[in-house]
Amino acid sequence: MLSSTSYYYNQYCVANKTKPDFFRKSNPNKRWAEITLDIKEMRKLLLDSDFVARATLSQAITAAERKRDWFYRQEDFDLSVASFILRAAESATV
Repeated sequence: MLSSTSYYYNQYCVANKTKPDFFRKSNPNKRWAEITLDIKEMRKLLLDSDFVARATLSQAITAAERKRDWFYRQEDFDLSVASFILRAAESATV
Protein backbone atom coordinates (compact mmCIF):
# COMPACT_ATOMS: atom_id res chain seq x y z
CA MET A 1 0.00 0.00 0.00
CA LEU A 2 2.71 2.44 0.96
CA SER A 3 4.73 1.74 -2.16
CA SER A 4 1.84 2.72 -4.45
CA THR A 5 1.17 5.75 -2.25
CA SER A 6 4.77 6.89 -2.52
CA TYR A 7 4.72 6.20 -6.27
CA TYR A 8 1.77 8.56 -6.80
CA TYR A 9 3.25 11.13 -4.43
CA ASN A 10 6.57 11.09 -6.28
CA GLN A 11 4.84 11.25 -9.64
CA TYR A 12 2.65 14.26 -8.85
CA CYS A 13 4.15 16.14 -5.90
CA VAL A 14 7.93 15.91 -6.20
CA ALA A 15 9.60 18.55 -8.37
CA ASN A 16 11.10 17.23 -11.57
CA LYS A 17 13.14 19.51 -13.78
CA THR A 18 12.21 17.66 -16.99
CA LYS A 19 8.44 18.13 -16.59
CA PRO A 20 8.05 21.51 -18.38
CA ASP A 21 9.60 20.14 -21.58
CA PHE A 22 7.52 17.01 -21.31
CA PHE A 23 4.31 19.03 -20.91
CA ARG A 24 5.02 21.04 -24.06
CA LYS A 25 5.72 17.95 -26.18
CA SER A 26 2.98 15.67 -24.90
CA ASN A 27 -0.51 15.08 -26.25
CA PRO A 28 -2.92 16.72 -23.77
CA ASN A 29 -5.72 14.28 -24.60
CA LYS A 30 -3.65 11.24 -23.65
CA ARG A 31 -2.14 12.85 -20.58
CA TRP A 32 -5.58 14.02 -19.38
CA ALA A 33 -6.87 10.44 -19.67
CA GLU A 34 -3.79 9.02 -17.89
CA ILE A 35 -4.09 11.47 -15.03
CA THR A 36 -7.83 10.82 -14.72
CA LEU A 37 -7.16 7.08 -14.43
CA ASP A 38 -4.50 7.77 -11.79
CA ILE A 39 -6.91 9.95 -9.82
CA LYS A 40 -9.52 7.17 -9.86
CA GLU A 41 -6.93 4.65 -8.67
CA MET A 42 -5.74 7.00 -5.91
CA ARG A 43 -9.31 7.50 -4.70
CA LYS A 44 -9.74 3.71 -4.49
CA LEU A 45 -6.50 3.45 -2.50
CA LEU A 46 -7.65 6.27 -0.24
CA LEU A 47 -10.48 4.13 1.15
CA ASP A 48 -8.18 1.32 2.34
CA SER A 49 -5.23 3.29 3.67
CA ASP A 50 -4.08 4.49 7.08
CA PHE A 51 -3.91 8.12 8.19
CA VAL A 52 -0.39 8.88 6.94
CA ALA A 53 -1.08 7.30 3.56
CA ARG A 54 -4.36 9.22 3.31
CA ALA A 55 -2.59 12.52 3.88
CA THR A 56 0.00 11.64 1.25
CA LEU A 57 -2.64 10.51 -1.23
CA SER A 58 -4.71 13.63 -0.61
CA GLN A 59 -1.73 15.79 -1.57
CA ALA A 60 -1.10 13.66 -4.66
CA ILE A 61 -4.78 13.84 -5.70
CA THR A 62 -4.77 17.61 -5.35
CA ALA A 63 -1.63 17.94 -7.46
CA ALA A 64 -2.94 15.49 -10.07
CA GLU A 65 -6.22 17.41 -10.35
CA ARG A 66 -4.28 20.62 -10.94
CA LYS A 67 -2.26 18.94 -13.69
CA ARG A 68 -5.40 17.46 -15.24
CA ASP A 69 -6.98 20.92 -15.28
CA TRP A 70 -3.84 22.34 -16.89
CA PHE A 71 -4.12 19.85 -19.77
CA TYR A 72 -7.83 20.66 -20.10
CA ARG A 73 -6.99 24.32 -20.67
CA GLN A 74 -4.56 23.66 -23.54
CA GLU A 75 -5.66 24.91 -26.95
CA ASP A 76 -5.20 21.54 -28.68
CA PHE A 77 -7.25 19.64 -26.07
CA ASP A 78 -10.39 17.92 -27.35
CA LEU A 79 -12.74 16.54 -24.70
CA SER A 80 -14.43 14.07 -27.02
CA VAL A 81 -11.07 12.54 -28.02
CA ALA A 82 -9.87 12.52 -24.41
CA SER A 83 -13.04 10.86 -23.16
CA PHE A 84 -12.79 8.26 -25.95
CA ILE A 85 -9.21 7.48 -24.86
CA LEU A 86 -10.34 7.30 -21.23
CA ARG A 87 -13.19 4.88 -22.01
CA ALA A 88 -10.88 2.72 -24.12
CA ALA A 89 -8.29 2.59 -21.34
CA GLU A 90 -10.91 1.77 -18.72
CA SER A 91 -12.34 -1.06 -20.81
CA ALA A 92 -8.84 -2.43 -21.47
CA THR A 93 -7.98 -2.50 -17.76
CA VAL A 94 -11.16 -4.30 -16.69
